[in-house]
Amino acid sequence: MYYEQLINIYAKQKADLGISESYIADRASLSQPTVHRIFTGRHNKAAWNDMVEIGKVLGIAVTLNGIYIRPPEDMLHEQAEHVAQTVARITQATSQLEGQGLSDRAQQKLKTENIHRLLSGPRKKLWLED
Repeated sequence: MYYEQLINIYAKQKADLGISESYIADRASLSQPTVHRIFTGRHNKAAWNDMVEIGKVLGIAVTLNGIYIRPPEDMLHEQAEHVAQTVARITQATSQLEGQGLSDRAQQKLKTENIHRLLSGPRKKLWLED
């Protein structure tokens, strides 16, 4: 597979997920300028391990047998669940400090509502730093 084709696949997945170059750089342990150069095609001799790490962030695995791309919808839902669970934990902790902890049912309802809210809003909100 040609480098340009791989970058096009990466760019489409990046756009479908709504992930920023900064987020990718952080998760791949690369500098943001390096990631930017790779995505703009100005770094056509990027190290293979850098390309693999970027692929991991994007849910793309390149192997000798071909390329595997995780469906963006699956990744978006998984990330929304992660963020919603974090919000539910914070809400529960705050409520307990006030002596009004949430029931398990209320926590699940809060999580479900937040997942729907997150998936219906801007995708960038899903990928904010933890």
